[in-house]
Amino acid sequence: MGLSLVVAATALLAMLAWGYRVTDRRIRSRPLEEAPAAESWLTADEALQAEKVDTPQGVIEATLVYGPKHQDPWRLAGLRRLQGYPTFPAKDGSHLVLLLDASGAKLYGLKVGIVEAILDPPPLEGETIVPYNPSEGRLVVVLPDLTQATEVAVETMSGESRGRWPLEKVAVVEPAKDFETKGANQVRLEQLLRSGEVVLAPAGALPVAEQTVDLTFIGAGYDTDQQFQSDSQRFSNELVKYEPFASRSYQLVFHRINNQIDLGCQYLPANPRLILCDEAKVWQAVNSAGAPADVVVVIVNNPNYGGSATSVVTAYNGQQGPAVFVHELGHVLGHLVDEYVIFGQGPLGGIQRNCSPQPGPVAAWEGLAGSDLPQGCLYQNWYRSTASSIMRELKAVYFNPVSQRILEGEINYYARPAITMVDLDHDGDMDFIDWRLMLNHFGTEYCLMSVAGGCLVDLNDWRLMWWFWGE
Repeated sequence: MGLSLVVAATALLAMLAWGYRVTDRRIRSRPLEEAPAAESWLTADEALQAEKVDTPQGVIEATLVYGPKHQDPWRLAGLRRLQGYPTFPAKDGSHLVLLLDASGAKLYGLKVGIVEAILDPPPLEGETIVPYNPSEGRLVVVLPDLTQATEVAVETMSGESRGRWPLEKVAVVEPAKDFETKGANQVRLEQLLRSGEVVLAPAGALPVAEQTVDLTFIGAGYDTDQQFQSDSQRFSNELVKYEPFASRSYQLVFHRINNQIDLGCQYLPANPRLILCDEAKVWQAVNSAGAPADVVVVIVNNPNYGGSATSVVTAYNGQQGPAVFVHELGHVLGHLVDEYVIFGQGPLGGIQRNCSPQPGPVAAWEGLAGSDLPQGCLYQNWYRSTASSIMRELKAVYFNPVSQRILEGEINYYARPAITMVDLDHDGDMDFIDWRLMLNHFGTEYCLMSVAGGCLVDLNDWRLMWWFWGE
């Protein structure tokens, strides 16, 4: 009995000495590790050295042109060889871009999505809504430069050919690293442990491309780099105010390109808030700069309200520019639809992402929306999950829960989901027993790794032991 009291007293003193609050062991006056200073922008070479980006590889850039119904033969508008990063496959693609060898065998296939309609930002008071459908679309893809590849081809997911072209007269672009990078926000180990967003892994991280979402800003119409740099900082700061981007900010990597090339950005006369840029020029400029890009954001140096969502996000740099960027990113990354009314009566059946043709309750939105849904969501007779959100009006500084879940799924696709592998005895708690099981089973060759990559702490680290003891 006396020995037990001594052990208990010693443990209590140790806990107090290391900053635990005994009244609530989940709250610590001293974190396991201090949160680092805010990330600064790095040059491309610095980002490579710090492993914020992967080492570029030899790639082939193909620029393709397709018609409005995507059934006519496609056209090849250009081929370039350069150093860069292959395009990340589309989650829900409609076509495949292929590399073929001399026998016609498929060496590589990239699933791609097609822009069906061009979307503009929410109308200002008194403005009319003018839907716009382009006569043709352009798709720029980056493929690995395979030695045996002799042709590039496009086919539908069902195997119907849309075109086939030889890899001849391919222009060679000199390697360039003309971009800056702001790495993902670092978070405290304590925060990750508490959220369960950690995974056991062997020492050595995954490729950066599989851990993060790369958001790349490029300027249009800027006279000075200083103004663009200020705007790109403003836009990146805005995004992490919104969930789920706030919680997943440690998996967001921002890049910016100080561009002086004319990207063909102009306001559409029939719809003065719709800014259209030459998407091919935009993607080619990003690839020429050597920057990674899952999503490209064009910031247009113009005080007049406007933007668009195509294969890229476009937003003006005026007062509401950052909010326009977030709204259009909802379209491009999350494939969310506008929650304000654009059309009359819509079809009855199915769920259109964040809009429903049914008044509720909606089974797919269980736990995220009530049964009394507000009417008006893309169509007059469709329903939205909340009265307002950033997809309805810019003054709503949030995505509603339905949209958050959709966006979370898209982030997971690019950056891998959070996986809880700490509760090894499956008792619902992460405690000292789990730490002992981890150490005994995995040994010191494994570490506790953030889903953003990189060892946070070795399994036998005393800080980890104290964490689980406190739980």
